[in-house]
Amino acid sequence: MARIHILVKELNIGRDQYQDLVFSLTRSRSAGDLDAAGRQQVIEHLAALACRFEGDWIARAAPDRQPLLRKSIALVGGRRKDYVEGIARHMFGIERLEFCAPDQLRSIVVTLATDRKRRAAKGTG
Repeated sequence: MARIHILVKELNIGRDQYQDLVFSLTRSRSAGDLDAAGRQQVIEHLAALACRFEGDWIARAAPDRQPLLRKSIALVGGRRKDYVEGIARHMFGIERLEFCAPDQLRSIVVTLATDRKRRAAKGTG
C-alpha cells in the first residue's frame, strides 16, 4: 500500500482521480480492498505512468544509452530513477544515470535483473 501512495503523491494525482483509476483497473474504489495481485496491478500501472513523465530525461540522453536507461527504469518497477542512480553512485561513483557509459549501464541492468529475480524468489516483489 505504501508504494501505491508514494507513486500517487509523486504523480500528484488527486483523491477522485486515484479512486477512478483504481476503479477502472480493478472495479474497486480503494486499493485497501484489493488482494496482492490487484495491488500489484495498480502499482505497475502507476509506475508506467511515472516512467512516461520521467521519459524526457531519457530522450535527452545519448542515443546509444536510451535503450539501457529504459530497461533499467523498467526493471525497478515501482521504485524510481533515484533508486537506480543510487546504484550507479555505489557501483561507479557517478551521480547522474545519464552520465554512465554504456558498459556501466549494462552492469546496472544485470544488477537490477539479478535483484529482481532474488526478490521474486523471496516473494517481496
